[in-house]
Amino acid sequence: LPGKDWRSALDAKNKAQLRRRLAETGADTVRSAELAPGDEPEGLPGRLAALGVAYPCVVKPREGVASEDVELAEDAAALVRHCHAIRGRRPGASLVVEEYLEGELHTLETLGDGSTLHALASFRTRLSPLPHFIEERLDLLPAPPQPHTEQVLAQLRALGIGFGACHTEYVVQGSRARIIEVNYRAIGDQCDIALADALGIPLFEHILRTHLGEPLPADLGARSDGRLRVEYVCADRGGTLEKAPPASDTERDGVRLVYRPLRAAGEAHPLHRTNRDYLGVIRATGTDQGRIDQAVEAFLAAERWEILS
Repeated sequence: LPGKDWRSALDAKNKAQLRRRLAETGADTVRSAELAPGDEPEGLPGRLAALGVAYPCVVKPREGVASEDVELAEDAAALVRHCHAIRGRRPGASLVVEEYLEGELHTLETLGDGSTLHALASFRTRLSPLPHFIEERLDLLPAPPQPHTEQVLAQLRALGIGFGACHTEYVVQGSRARIIEVNYRAIGDQCDIALADALGIPLFEHILRTHLGEPLPADLGARSDGRLRVEYVCADRGGTLEKAPPASDTERDGVRLVYRPLRAAGEAHPLHRTNRDYLGVIRATGTDQGRIDQAVEAFLAAERWEILS
């Protein structure tokens, strides 16, 4: 895209290159190894031992998305087994194995025009039980937390990232922010739509105007009292979706709750253990987090999603 440095985009997309660039710039070092298409997984444990990578560790496709084929390996045998399984689904794919960064998962949503970089918002993310990493819920924080936000911004600048939207995932380890991955685009799975509502700004217009060469305003005019919860209803088994609620929009007690189905009744799917297992998404916005949580819990308790195995 015009105005967007392809080298920075490549550094973000290629997860092995991301680790190398962060280490080269001195921004952060996460010990990792790359498994090229011709390499045998059986040689990985020895390479990881030489690098000082302990178990558990994470294995994932070098250019993967949506947590697909991202797994936690508890030991060397599990690592080799996971690599062979991923190769079976992705022949010829390059894999990355890296140390497991444990901690509370956050995101930082940024928007820049090449000179001005706005820290729009930060989410706290709840994941599925290990060994998989499926995003199940995101809560908008009252403000991007410090000192982590400044640390992430410094790492993004070191990567040359600051044009258009960017969605960065990181874990909090005390006062330290450790980047998991950088997605040089807007956050997905309808969080972008909900975020625009919560902040009260024309987010997509800003993104498009930036790519048309227009500078961003110094103040985007985002409201600071907006709260947001995004919850995904996930399949817990493979089979046919027999019953599910329709799309709905309701507003009660200062909370706007939007539900959108992501899978139609009658569809049959295996269990993917990725975002492909989402049956629907709930977007709840307002100014009172307690009321938002009550509205979401009430909706989940009242509705039914039934899968026939």
